[in-house]
This record gives sequence, C-alpha cells and structure tokens, in this order.
Amino acid sequence: MQRVLVTDKNKQPLMPCHPAWAREVPHKGKAAVYRTFPFTIILKEREGYRLRQKRHFGFQTGDMVKAIVPAGKVVGTHSGRVACRATGSFDISTSLGKAAGVSHRHCRVLHHSDGYTYKKGQGAIPPHA
Repeated sequence: MQRVLVTDKNKQPLMPCHPAWAREVPHKGKAAVYRTFPFTIILKEREGYRLRQKRHFGFQTGDMVKAIVPAGKVVGTHSGRVACRATGSFDISTSLGKAAGVSHRHCRVLHHSDGYTYKKGQGAIPPHA
C-alpha cells in the first residue's frame, strides 16, 4: 500500500499517511504540497485532539442551579443538579423530574460542584472511590 510522507511546520518528519487523506488536507487549508517526488505534504498546524473544556458558560456538570424559564417547553422555575453541554443548552435534574434544553442564560448557580452529592434533609454523601 502506498503512503505519503508528512512533515510538520518545522520540517520534522511525522508518520506517513494514506494518499486519500493527503489529497484532502491541502484543500481544507491545513497543509500544503512540500515536494512532488517523493510526494510529501507539510502541515501548517499540527493536528491534535480538541481540548476538553471543564466549564461551559461558568457552569460545570454537577452544579446546583436555579433556572427561571420565562417561555418555551419547560416554562417555570427549576432547581436542581445541572448537566452541561458545550452549546449552552443544559439539562436540570430536579426532584420532580428532568427539565431538558434549558438555556444557560436562565440559570443561576446556587452551589458549585465539589464531588459530593447533596440532598435536602440529609448530610453530604461522599463520592464513590
């Protein structure tokens, strides 16, 4: 099977890649043809994994929030544990059920997540090890 040589922006060799990927990447603006024989591409930026973001719009999964939703599917006041999405659309788990798709603009933090689980009328339940 054929392979295409790949270098980073400092002209250091990287692992060879499949020819289909090498044809696709220059069109996306992520690389350029460095040499035609042997066919070599040079990456403009090193491709890596997207970094995970721990907080979204100041909220983290597990925070206790209060949301006052004026309109939409889940109209009303909801207090409970939040499950965050990067898009800003959160799910709030309350004692009465789950309010899905609540915007971050309607939420206010009551208590930031510290790894413990809190329930009304009981003490703190430590996280499982």
